[in-house]
Amino acid sequence: MSTQRCLLGSLVGGIVLFFLGYALYGILILFAGFFEANAGSATGVNRESFDFVSLLLGQFAWGGMLTLLMDWKRVSTPVEGMKLGAIAGGLFFLGIDLTLYATTNISNLTAALADVVIAAALFGVTGAVVATVVGKKAPA
Repeated sequence: MSTQRCLLGSLVGGIVLFFLGYALYGILILFAGFFEANAGSATGVNRESFDFVSLLLGQFAWGGMLTLLMDWKRVSTPVEGMKLGAIAGGLFFLGIDLTLYATTNISNLTAALADVVIAAALFGVTGAVVATVVGKKAPA
């Protein structure tokens, strides 16, 4: 994959993850009540306001990871990208959330596992978009 396509995939993936994640967790707060009800005993761990620069840079890193995985797996369609994105996102967040559950009091197990499902959906949608933009084209 060319550097230009890798950067494009990282950018597009990061933007999709940022806005879709912000819509679910920030603006619409679709899962706020659920996560509040399933919070652990830790207090004072959430920031009053997000550090949007760091958040956006983190989403670009996730977009880059998805782009590289798609290149390695030679993903060529949005459906393949959605499958790969959902599996990769689900596995990464399963590792992250279970590790946090095992070592912190931020959330209970129910919230940790629900976050894995949400992440799989976010990464699945993002994978489809990234595959549409930079997926391998079939030879003519």
